Amino acid sequence: MNELQLWWLLLLPVFFGVGWVAARIDMRQVVRASSRLPRIYLTGLNHLLHDELDQAIEAFLSAARENPATLELQLALAVLFRRRGEFDRAIRVHQELLAREDLSEERRSEILAELALDYHKAGFFDRAEALYAALQQTERKHWALAQLLEIYQVEKDWRKCIDVATRLARDDSPVWRVRLIHYHCELAALALTAERWDEAGHHLEQARAIERHAVRPILLEGERHFLQGRFEAAFEEWLTLERIAVEHLPLAIDRLMAVAERCGWQAKLLKRMRQWLHRYPQLDLVDRYVEFEARHGEPATAMRLLQGLLRQQPSLIVLDEYLLLVARHVDPAWLADVERVREVVHGYVQRLARYRCTQCGFKARRHLWRCPACGQWETFGPARVIEIDAIAGH
Repeated sequence: MNELQLWWLLLLPVFFGVGWVAARIDMRQVVRASSRLPRIYLTGLNHLLHDELDQAIEAFLSAARENPATLELQLALAVLFRRRGEFDRAIRVHQELLAREDLSEERRSEILAELALDYHKAGFFDRAEALYAALQQTERKHWALAQLLEIYQVEKDWRKCIDVATRLARDDSPVWRVRLIHYHCELAALALTAERWDEAGHHLEQARAIERHAVRPILLEGERHFLQGRFEAAFEEWLTLERIAVEHLPLAIDRLMAVAERCGWQAKLLKRMRQWLHRYPQLDLVDRYVEFEARHGEPATAMRLLQGLLRQQPSLIVLDEYLLLVARHVDPAWLADVERVREVVHGYVQRLARYRCTQCGFKARRHLWRCPACGQWETFGPARVIEIDAIAGH
Protein backbone atom coordinates (compact mmCIF):
# COMPACT_ATOMS: atom_id res chain seq x y z
CA MET A 1 0.00 0.00 0.00
CA ASN A 2 1.54 3.31 -0.99
CA GLU A 3 1.82 6.40 1.21
CA LEU A 4 -1.18 8.26 -0.36
CA GLN A 5 -3.56 5.37 0.30
CA LEU A 6 -2.36 5.22 3.90
CA TRP A 7 -3.15 8.92 4.50
CA TRP A 8 -6.70 8.47 3.11
CA LEU A 9 -7.33 5.57 5.48
CA LEU A 10 -6.13 7.61 8.44
CA LEU A 11 -8.24 10.70 7.54
CA LEU A 12 -11.47 8.85 6.67
CA PRO A 13 -12.67 8.52 10.32
CA VAL A 14 -11.95 12.20 10.87
CA PHE A 15 -14.10 13.26 7.88
CA PHE A 16 -16.87 10.93 9.00
CA GLY A 17 -16.84 12.41 12.48
CA VAL A 18 -16.97 16.00 11.23
CA GLY A 19 -19.88 15.15 8.93
CA TRP A 20 -21.75 13.43 11.77
CA VAL A 21 -21.34 16.47 14.02
CA ALA A 22 -22.49 18.86 11.26
CA ALA A 23 -25.52 16.69 10.60
CA ARG A 24 -26.37 16.66 14.31
CA ILE A 25 -26.12 20.48 14.41
CA ASP A 26 -28.37 20.87 11.35
CA MET A 27 -30.92 18.44 12.77
CA ARG A 28 -31.03 20.31 16.06
CA GLN A 29 -31.70 23.56 14.18
CA VAL A 30 -34.48 21.96 12.15
CA VAL A 31 -36.06 20.47 15.26
CA ARG A 32 -35.92 23.80 17.08
CA ALA A 33 -37.44 25.65 14.09
CA SER A 34 -40.14 23.05 13.51
CA SER A 35 -41.12 23.07 17.16
CA ARG A 36 -42.02 26.75 16.85
CA LEU A 37 -43.92 26.69 13.53
CA PRO A 38 -46.12 23.60 12.96
CA ARG A 39 -48.95 24.41 15.36
CA ILE A 40 -49.53 27.85 13.81
CA TYR A 41 -49.31 26.56 10.26
CA LEU A 42 -51.42 23.48 10.88
CA THR A 43 -54.10 25.55 12.59
CA GLY A 44 -54.30 27.91 9.62
CA LEU A 45 -54.29 25.08 7.10
CA ASN A 46 -56.99 23.26 9.02
CA HIS A 47 -59.21 26.36 8.82
CA LEU A 48 -58.53 26.62 5.09
CA LEU A 49 -59.48 22.99 4.53
CA HIS A 50 -62.78 23.63 6.28
CA ASP A 51 -63.31 26.83 4.25
CA GLU A 52 -63.07 28.91 7.43
CA LEU A 53 -61.22 31.71 5.71
CA ASP A 54 -61.55 34.34 8.42
CA GLN A 55 -60.10 32.03 11.05
CA ALA A 56 -57.36 30.95 8.64
CA ILE A 57 -56.38 34.57 8.07
CA GLU A 58 -56.20 35.20 11.79
CA ALA A 59 -54.00 32.14 12.28
CA PHE A 60 -51.65 33.09 9.48
CA LEU A 61 -51.48 36.70 10.60
CA SER A 62 -50.59 35.48 14.07
CA ALA A 63 -47.85 33.37 12.51
CA ALA A 64 -46.59 36.39 10.58
CA ARG A 65 -46.36 38.48 13.75
CA GLU A 66 -44.55 35.76 15.67
CA ASN A 67 -42.14 34.71 12.96
CA PRO A 68 -41.00 36.77 9.95
CA ALA A 69 -40.43 33.55 8.00
CA THR A 70 -44.15 33.36 7.30
CA LEU A 71 -44.16 36.62 5.29
CA GLU A 72 -43.98 34.80 1.96
CA LEU A 73 -46.94 32.65 2.95
CA GLN A 74 -48.98 35.74 3.78
CA LEU A 75 -48.19 37.36 0.44
CA ALA A 76 -49.14 34.20 -1.42
CA LEU A 77 -52.38 33.91 0.54
CA ALA A 78 -53.33 37.51 -0.25
CA VAL A 79 -52.70 36.99 -3.96
CA LEU A 80 -54.91 33.91 -3.80
CA PHE A 81 -57.72 35.95 -2.25
CA ARG A 82 -57.36 38.66 -4.90
CA ARG A 83 -57.51 36.15 -7.74
CA ARG A 84 -60.66 34.67 -6.24
CA GLY A 85 -62.22 38.13 -6.12
CA GLU A 86 -62.09 38.31 -2.33
CA PHE A 87 -60.55 41.77 -2.39
CA ASP A 88 -61.49 42.70 1.17
CA ARG A 89 -59.49 39.75 2.50
CA ALA A 90 -56.50 40.55 0.30
CA ILE A 91 -56.59 44.18 1.47
CA ARG A 92 -56.81 43.10 5.09
CA VAL A 93 -53.77 40.82 4.80
CA HIS A 94 -51.64 43.48 3.12
CA GLN A 95 -52.68 46.19 5.58
CA GLU A 96 -51.76 43.91 8.50
CA LEU A 97 -48.38 43.20 6.95
CA LEU A 98 -47.71 46.91 6.41
CA ALA A 99 -48.29 47.48 10.12
CA ARG A 100 -45.19 45.44 10.92
CA GLU A 101 -42.19 47.46 12.05
CA ASP A 102 -39.49 45.01 10.92
CA LEU A 103 -40.01 45.43 7.17
CA SER A 104 -37.18 46.52 4.93
CA GLU A 105 -37.84 49.33 2.48
CA GLU A 106 -37.87 46.83 -0.39
CA ARG A 107 -40.38 44.61 1.38
CA ARG A 108 -42.59 47.58 2.27
CA SER A 109 -42.53 48.71 -1.37
CA GLU A 110 -43.48 45.19 -2.50
CA ILE A 111 -46.45 45.03 -0.13
CA LEU A 112 -47.58 48.55 -1.10
CA ALA A 113 -47.58 47.43 -4.74
CA GLU A 114 -49.72 44.41 -3.85
CA LEU A 115 -52.14 46.58 -1.85
CA ALA A 116 -52.39 49.00 -4.79
CA LEU A 117 -53.37 46.06 -7.00
CA ASP A 118 -55.99 45.01 -4.46
CA TYR A 119 -57.60 48.46 -4.61
CA HIS A 120 -57.23 48.57 -8.40
CA LYS A 121 -58.93 45.21 -8.99
CA ALA A 122 -61.63 46.04 -6.45
CA GLY A 123 -62.46 49.27 -8.29
CA PHE A 124 -61.18 51.66 -5.61
CA PHE A 125 -59.32 53.68 -8.22
CA ASP A 126 -58.69 56.73 -6.05
CA ARG A 127 -56.92 54.65 -3.39
CA ALA A 128 -54.97 52.70 -6.00
CA GLU A 129 -53.96 55.91 -7.74
CA ALA A 130 -52.59 57.34 -4.49
CA LEU A 131 -50.45 54.25 -3.88
CA TYR A 132 -49.22 54.17 -7.47
CA ALA A 133 -48.16 57.81 -7.04
CA ALA A 134 -46.20 56.88 -3.92
CA LEU A 135 -44.55 53.95 -5.69
CA GLN A 136 -43.20 56.28 -8.37
CA GLN A 137 -40.55 57.27 -5.82
CA THR A 138 -39.29 53.67 -5.72
CA GLU A 139 -37.70 51.19 -8.10
CA ARG A 140 -41.23 50.20 -9.14
CA LYS A 141 -41.77 53.55 -10.85
CA HIS A 142 -42.36 52.24 -14.37
CA TRP A 143 -44.58 49.41 -13.17
CA ALA A 144 -46.66 51.89 -11.14
CA LEU A 145 -47.00 54.21 -14.14
CA ALA A 146 -48.17 51.33 -16.34
CA GLN A 147 -50.80 50.36 -13.77
CA LEU A 148 -51.86 53.99 -13.44
CA LEU A 149 -52.32 54.12 -17.19
CA GLU A 150 -54.76 51.22 -17.01
CA ILE A 151 -56.88 53.18 -14.52
CA TYR A 152 -56.92 56.28 -16.71
CA GLN A 153 -57.95 54.16 -19.70
CA VAL A 154 -60.89 52.71 -17.79
CA GLU A 155 -61.87 56.22 -16.70
CA LYS A 156 -61.31 57.47 -20.27
CA ASP A 157 -59.16 60.30 -19.00
CA TRP A 158 -57.24 60.51 -22.26
CA ARG A 159 -55.22 63.60 -21.36
CA LYS A 160 -53.76 61.85 -18.33
CA CYS A 161 -53.18 58.80 -20.53
CA ILE A 162 -51.11 60.94 -22.88
CA ASP A 163 -49.08 62.34 -19.99
CA VAL A 164 -48.32 58.91 -18.50
CA ALA A 165 -47.69 57.18 -21.85
CA THR A 166 -45.27 59.95 -22.83
CA ARG A 167 -43.30 59.28 -19.64
CA LEU A 168 -43.32 55.55 -20.38
CA ALA A 169 -42.44 55.82 -24.08
CA ARG A 170 -38.82 54.80 -23.76
CA ASP A 171 -36.72 53.59 -26.69
CA ASP A 172 -39.40 54.66 -29.17
CA SER A 173 -41.38 51.49 -28.44
CA PRO A 174 -44.11 50.72 -31.06
CA VAL A 175 -46.51 49.75 -28.26
CA TRP A 176 -46.43 53.21 -26.73
CA ARG A 177 -46.55 54.91 -30.13
CA VAL A 178 -49.76 53.04 -30.95
CA ARG A 179 -51.30 53.98 -27.60
CA LEU A 180 -50.41 57.64 -27.96
CA ILE A 181 -51.98 57.72 -31.43
CA HIS A 182 -55.25 56.34 -30.08
CA TYR A 183 -55.30 58.63 -27.05
CA HIS A 184 -55.07 61.63 -29.38
CA CYS A 185 -57.74 60.07 -31.61
CA GLU A 186 -60.07 59.59 -28.64
CA LEU A 187 -59.74 63.28 -27.82
CA ALA A 188 -60.22 64.19 -31.48
CA ALA A 189 -63.40 62.11 -31.66
CA LEU A 190 -64.79 63.86 -28.57
CA ALA A 191 -63.95 67.25 -30.08
CA LEU A 192 -65.70 66.33 -33.34
CA THR A 193 -68.83 65.37 -31.43
CA ALA A 194 -68.80 68.80 -29.77
CA GLU A 195 -67.95 70.55 -33.10
CA ARG A 196 -64.65 71.85 -31.73
CA TRP A 197 -62.98 71.64 -35.12
CA ASP A 198 -59.64 73.25 -34.26
CA GLU A 199 -59.17 71.07 -31.19
CA ALA A 200 -59.92 67.96 -33.24
CA GLY A 201 -57.46 69.08 -35.90
CA HIS A 202 -54.76 69.65 -33.29
CA HIS A 203 -55.06 66.14 -31.86
CA LEU A 204 -55.12 64.58 -35.31
CA GLU A 205 -51.94 66.46 -36.20
CA GLN A 206 -50.34 65.11 -33.04
CA ALA A 207 -51.41 61.57 -33.92
CA ARG A 208 -50.14 61.82 -37.50
CA ALA A 209 -46.84 63.25 -36.30
CA ILE A 210 -46.30 59.97 -34.44
CA GLU A 211 -47.19 57.80 -37.45
CA ARG A 212 -47.94 59.44 -40.77
CA HIS A 213 -49.87 56.51 -42.24
CA ALA A 214 -51.84 55.46 -39.14
CA VAL A 215 -55.35 54.46 -40.22
CA ARG A 216 -57.52 55.91 -37.48
CA PRO A 217 -56.30 59.53 -37.87
CA ILE A 218 -57.05 59.27 -41.61
CA LEU A 219 -60.60 58.11 -40.90
CA LEU A 220 -61.15 60.90 -38.37
CA GLU A 221 -59.61 63.57 -40.56
CA GLY A 222 -62.00 62.58 -43.32
CA GLU A 223 -64.83 62.77 -40.80
CA ARG A 224 -63.74 66.27 -39.80
CA HIS A 225 -63.87 67.41 -43.43
CA PHE A 226 -67.23 65.69 -43.93
CA LEU A 227 -68.86 67.29 -40.89
CA GLN A 228 -67.67 70.72 -41.98
CA GLY A 229 -69.11 70.23 -45.47
CA ARG A 230 -65.78 69.76 -47.27
CA PHE A 231 -66.97 66.66 -49.09
CA GLU A 232 -64.29 66.49 -51.76
CA ALA A 233 -61.53 66.76 -49.14
CA ALA A 234 -63.22 64.04 -47.08
CA PHE A 235 -63.58 61.79 -50.13
CA GLU A 236 -59.92 62.15 -51.09
CA GLU A 237 -58.76 61.66 -47.49
CA TRP A 238 -60.57 58.33 -47.18
CA LEU A 239 -59.37 57.22 -50.60
CA THR A 240 -55.75 57.41 -49.37
CA LEU A 241 -56.48 54.08 -47.69
CA GLU A 242 -56.52 52.58 -51.19
CA ARG A 243 -52.80 53.31 -51.38
CA ILE A 244 -51.54 52.71 -47.85
CA ALA A 245 -54.00 50.35 -46.11
CA VAL A 246 -56.46 48.86 -48.59
CA GLU A 247 -57.61 46.24 -46.08
CA HIS A 248 -59.12 49.06 -43.99
CA LEU A 249 -61.36 50.38 -46.77
CA PRO A 250 -64.43 48.62 -45.28
CA LEU A 251 -64.17 50.99 -42.32
CA ALA A 252 -64.64 54.01 -44.61
CA ILE A 253 -67.02 52.59 -47.21
CA ASP A 254 -70.30 53.86 -45.69
CA ARG A 255 -68.97 57.42 -45.59
CA LEU A 256 -67.58 57.14 -49.11
CA MET A 257 -70.99 56.00 -50.35
CA ALA A 258 -72.71 58.89 -48.54
CA VAL A 259 -70.37 61.46 -50.13
CA ALA A 260 -70.68 59.88 -53.59
CA GLU A 261 -74.48 60.04 -53.44
CA ARG A 262 -74.45 63.60 -52.12
CA CYS A 263 -72.03 64.84 -54.80
CA GLY A 264 -73.15 62.69 -57.74
CA TRP A 265 -69.97 60.60 -57.83
CA GLN A 266 -71.72 57.22 -57.85
CA ALA A 267 -70.14 56.05 -61.11
CA LYS A 268 -66.69 57.11 -59.91
CA LEU A 269 -67.04 55.17 -56.66
CA LEU A 270 -68.58 52.11 -58.34
CA LYS A 271 -65.62 51.87 -60.69
CA ARG A 272 -63.24 51.92 -57.74
CA MET A 273 -65.26 49.39 -55.73
CA ARG A 274 -65.19 46.93 -58.61
CA GLN A 275 -61.44 47.35 -58.85
CA TRP A 276 -61.02 46.78 -55.12
CA LEU A 277 -63.02 43.57 -55.21
CA HIS A 278 -61.14 42.28 -58.27
CA ARG A 279 -57.66 43.15 -57.02
CA TYR A 280 -58.06 42.90 -53.23
CA PRO A 281 -61.13 40.80 -52.45
CA GLN A 282 -62.52 42.29 -49.26
CA LEU A 283 -65.45 40.23 -48.05
CA ASP A 284 -66.66 43.05 -45.83
CA LEU A 285 -67.02 45.25 -48.91
CA VAL A 286 -69.26 42.79 -50.72
CA ASP A 287 -72.59 43.68 -49.11
CA ARG A 288 -71.97 47.42 -49.45
CA TYR A 289 -70.94 46.99 -53.08
CA VAL A 290 -74.00 44.93 -54.01
CA GLU A 291 -76.28 47.49 -52.38
CA PHE A 292 -74.57 50.37 -54.18
CA GLU A 293 -74.45 48.58 -57.53
CA ALA A 294 -78.15 47.71 -57.28
CA ARG A 295 -79.03 51.37 -56.71
CA HIS A 296 -76.68 53.11 -59.11
CA GLY A 297 -75.12 50.58 -61.46
CA GLU A 298 -75.74 47.28 -63.23
CA PRO A 299 -76.93 44.31 -61.14
CA ALA A 300 -75.66 41.95 -63.84
CA THR A 301 -72.14 43.27 -63.23
CA ALA A 302 -72.52 42.56 -59.53
CA MET A 303 -73.78 39.04 -60.33
CA ARG A 304 -70.70 38.24 -62.44
CA LEU A 305 -68.36 39.65 -59.81
CA LEU A 306 -69.96 37.60 -57.04
CA GLN A 307 -69.82 34.44 -59.15
CA GLY A 308 -66.09 35.01 -59.58
CA LEU A 309 -65.63 35.55 -55.83
CA LEU A 310 -67.54 32.36 -55.04
CA ARG A 311 -65.10 30.42 -57.21
CA GLN A 312 -61.98 32.13 -55.86
CA GLN A 313 -62.93 32.76 -52.24
CA PRO A 314 -66.02 30.79 -51.11
CA SER A 315 -67.69 32.51 -48.18
CA LEU A 316 -71.10 32.68 -46.53
CA ILE A 317 -70.90 36.48 -46.79
CA VAL A 318 -70.51 36.32 -50.58
CA LEU A 319 -73.13 33.56 -50.88
CA ASP A 320 -75.58 35.65 -48.87
CA GLU A 321 -75.29 38.58 -51.28
CA TYR A 322 -75.34 36.29 -54.32
CA LEU A 323 -78.64 34.72 -53.20
CA LEU A 324 -80.05 38.23 -52.68
CA LEU A 325 -79.38 39.04 -56.34
CA VAL A 326 -80.65 35.67 -57.50
CA ALA A 327 -83.92 36.22 -55.63
CA ARG A 328 -84.47 39.44 -57.58
CA HIS A 329 -84.21 37.74 -60.97
CA VAL A 330 -85.25 34.13 -60.42
CA ASP A 331 -88.35 32.60 -61.94
CA PRO A 332 -91.30 33.25 -59.56
CA ALA A 333 -91.85 29.51 -59.31
CA TRP A 334 -88.45 29.19 -57.60
CA LEU A 335 -88.55 32.41 -55.59
CA ALA A 336 -89.91 30.90 -52.37
CA ASP A 337 -87.21 28.19 -52.32
CA VAL A 338 -84.42 30.68 -53.02
CA GLU A 339 -85.67 32.99 -50.29
CA ARG A 340 -85.78 30.15 -47.76
CA VAL A 341 -82.19 29.19 -48.57
CA ARG A 342 -81.11 32.82 -48.37
CA GLU A 343 -82.90 33.20 -45.04
CA VAL A 344 -80.87 30.33 -43.58
CA VAL A 345 -77.56 31.64 -44.95
CA HIS A 346 -78.35 35.20 -43.91
CA GLY A 347 -79.17 34.01 -40.40
CA TYR A 348 -75.74 32.38 -40.10
CA VAL A 349 -74.03 35.51 -41.40
CA GLN A 350 -75.87 37.78 -38.98
CA ARG A 351 -75.17 35.49 -36.05
CA LEU A 352 -71.59 34.46 -36.77
CA ALA A 353 -69.95 37.30 -38.71
CA ARG A 354 -67.93 39.12 -36.08
CA TYR A 355 -64.84 41.22 -35.62
CA ARG A 356 -62.39 39.15 -33.61
CA CYS A 357 -59.61 40.20 -31.25
CA THR A 358 -56.39 38.48 -32.28
CA GLN A 359 -55.05 38.80 -28.73
CA CYS A 360 -57.78 37.15 -26.64
CA GLY A 361 -60.41 35.98 -29.16
CA PHE A 362 -63.17 38.35 -28.00
CA LYS A 363 -65.82 38.89 -30.71
CA ALA A 364 -67.81 42.04 -31.43
CA ARG A 365 -70.55 43.04 -33.85
CA ARG A 366 -68.82 46.29 -34.75
CA HIS A 367 -65.18 47.19 -35.25
CA LEU A 368 -63.42 48.36 -32.09
CA TRP A 369 -60.05 50.05 -31.74
CA ARG A 370 -59.55 48.72 -28.22
CA CYS A 371 -60.62 45.29 -27.04
CA PRO A 372 -62.99 45.56 -24.04
CA ALA A 373 -61.88 42.13 -22.83
CA CYS A 374 -58.07 42.29 -22.84
CA GLY A 375 -57.66 46.07 -23.15
CA GLN A 376 -55.20 45.91 -26.06
CA TRP A 377 -55.26 48.41 -28.93
CA GLU A 378 -55.56 47.57 -32.64
CA THR A 379 -56.16 43.86 -32.14
CA PHE A 380 -59.37 43.73 -34.21
CA GLY A 381 -58.97 43.09 -37.91
CA PRO A 382 -60.67 45.53 -40.28
CA ALA A 383 -63.05 42.86 -41.64
CA ARG A 384 -65.48 40.43 -40.05
CA VAL A 385 -64.74 36.73 -39.97
CA ILE A 386 -67.01 33.68 -39.89
CA GLU A 387 -65.53 30.72 -38.08
CA ILE A 388 -66.74 27.42 -39.51
CA ASP A 389 -66.23 25.62 -36.20
CA ALA A 390 -68.87 27.93 -34.71
CA ILE A 391 -71.33 26.66 -37.34
CA ALA A 392 -70.51 23.06 -36.54
CA GLY A 393 -71.43 23.67 -32.92
CA HIS A 394 -75.02 24.66 -33.79
